[in-house]
Order: sequence, then C-alpha cells, then structure tokens
Amino acid sequence: MTKVTGNLQLESLCSMVCQNAQARPSLRDPVISTSWRRQLCVPRLRVRGCHRSLKVKTRLPSCLENSAAKKAERHAPIACRQSGADRSPKRRLPLDGQTRRNELTVCIAAAAANGTAVVAASDRMLSAHFLSLEFDHPDAKIDLLGPTCVGLSSGDALPTGELFSAAYGVSTQLQNPQVGQIAEQIKEQYSALRKKRIEEQLFRPRGITVDEFYQGGLIQRFPPEVAMSLDHHVQTMEFGVELIIAGVDGNGAHIFGISDPGVASSYDRVGYHAIGSGMSHALLSLVGTAQHWSHGINQTVFNVYRAKRQAEAAPGVGRAIEMRVVTVGGCRTVTETEFDQLEEAAKKLMSPREQEAQKLITSLPFEEDGNGAQAATAS
Repeated sequence: MTKVTGNLQLESLCSMVCQNAQARPSLRDPVISTSWRRQLCVPRLRVRGCHRSLKVKTRLPSCLENSAAKKAERHAPIACRQSGADRSPKRRLPLDGQTRRNELTVCIAAAAANGTAVVAASDRMLSAHFLSLEFDHPDAKIDLLGPTCVGLSSGDALPTGELFSAAYGVSTQLQNPQVGQIAEQIKEQYSALRKKRIEEQLFRPRGITVDEFYQGGLIQRFPPEVAMSLDHHVQTMEFGVELIIAGVDGNGAHIFGISDPGVASSYDRVGYHAIGSGMSHALLSLVGTAQHWSHGINQTVFNVYRAKRQAEAAPGVGRAIEMRVVTVGGCRTVTETEFDQLEEAAKKLMSPREQEAQKLITSLPFEEDGNGAQAATAS
C-alpha cells in the first residue's frame, strides 16, 4: 500500500512502482513473495483529507503486465523443475531415479519359411541396475513361454521373471494358445508391475495410492503445482524393460514388441525386430541382407547370426550368443557345432570382399614416396 498526499498523479505512482520493482531482485526470481505480488498486482491510491478513503484500482504498466504474464506461463515448468521432473514429456525417467543408459544387450527375432517359422537370437548380457553393472550370465536368456513361443528381454533383468510368468497360465490353460494371447497377458502384467512400482516409490511414501490420487479425486484437491508434478512423474517414468514375444501358431509366425508404458506392437508386416543397445546395428544388418519372411530357415538363421555379430560393435553387447528356431513342431536350440559352421560361412562370405578392399588400399599412391613428395607435387 502506497500513501500519497496531495494531488499526486497516477502516472507518478506507476513510475514509483516500476522503480521499486527494478530495485527488488525478487521480482526476477521464479517465485515472488505473496505480499509484494499483491502490492504489484493491485496498487491502490489513498488520498488523505477525505471523510472516506478513496481506493482506486490502477492499470499496471506494460513492463509489469508482461512480467506477470511470463511468470504465469512459466509457472507449470517451474513446478516441475522444483520437483526434479523433466520438462520434456517425450523423455521417460527411470523408476529407480537413476539416469538410464541404453539397455545394454541385443535381442533379435525374424520370421522365416513363408511365415511358418521364427528365428530368435540373443547375447547373454544381463543388466542389474541395483549394482550398476552388466555381465555375461551362463543361463539362457531366451525364455520358452510355450511349446512354440519364446520371449526375449533387454534392460533390468529383475522384473523379467514376473513378466514372463503371466504367459505360463495361458500356455497351461489353453491347448494351442495364440502368440497374440500370450503377448496380451504379458502386456497386462507389464502395466500392472509398472503401476505397482510407481505406487511404491511415489504415492505410498505420501500416504496415498494411485487410485486415490486419480479415481478418488485427490488430483483435484491437491495444490495445482503438486498435482501436476506427481502426474508428470507418473506419465514420464519408465519401467526400464523391453520385450520381444515371438512364436508360431495356427495363423503363422508372429513377432510382438512390448515397451513403456505397457504398449504392445506387432512386427508381422516387417518380419523382424530387435531391441537393446545393439538394435540399430542388428536392424541395419538385416536390411542390408534383404531379410524377408519368405526366406528359408537356413538363410534366415545365417542372416540373424550375422546381425548378432554386427551388433557386437555396439557398447554393452556381449560376445556370447544363443539362438532358437521355432516351428509348429516345437522349439530347437542351435548347437555349438552349428555355430562353428555359421562362423565359417560368415568368414568365407566376407574374406573375398576384404581381400579386394585390401588390394585397393595397398594400391593407393600415398606411400610411394616416404616423405610424401608425390602427394605434395600433385597438389
């Protein structure tokens, strides 16, 4: 409240407010004190000497109006920054609160034999985020979910057993379960486990549940910045696991991918899929070999094997390899002897190209003169 005696003009009052605003650094802070904000937003003119105090609401100068408008626009992001959430809704944050790197592994699945078989490959690299390390594990990483269905995973290895356990009920209850039914059950389990972990880490420490926050109406009764911050965390936090569900049923070969926040996608039209840090290398290799679901099983096994070897150039992909061939008759594991044959075939395929490239490199003129005089003369 500013008291003015005499016939002070309204413009002088606004000028005084502007000078006071410039002198107070708190105006530029993310949060402005309530008392000072009220003085700025509702300045009043009180004239002494009257029987009744005359209060006149004034219009703020443009500089203060712009400042108030900008603050209102920044209010939501500020609340998110104060709570540690990310401003970008596209980026997902790990549920354990740690910065997540790319899932350090590679898993590949490809359809073959006109959609009557599936070839799956994986390394044995496991990620344990509670130890912040990755290591090769002796156990198989390709899980058998049914007589003709397998599951592959990348990311945190701990929840994988709970996720794949949802498929066992379908496999035992149904005589010939569809691959789509197994993928749907695992997707529901994925969403349920993600919701459970969010509730344990975000809501139970505050004495509430996810259902009370959303269905119970607490999101409406909480202060807007708190409700928005919690909802932002729920929407952006990731479970940290990616899955491939691949198999063969009465309708042919099927490949499904499941990822945050519990979404299943079919890759039947493409005919192959890959996950993990070696995903790009593996997919580029399959594209380069023109892999198609109409290729025979032998050719597809070799193409998937090459894709796994190409993916080893990516960080975090292990050298160990395991492969499964799934047909209507069941699931077959590739043996060490067959891996040796695949490796020999890969070397024979690559050696002529390497020899030709080495000849071209040797014939380059840059080493004809030891001191590079020829190159300098040519320039």
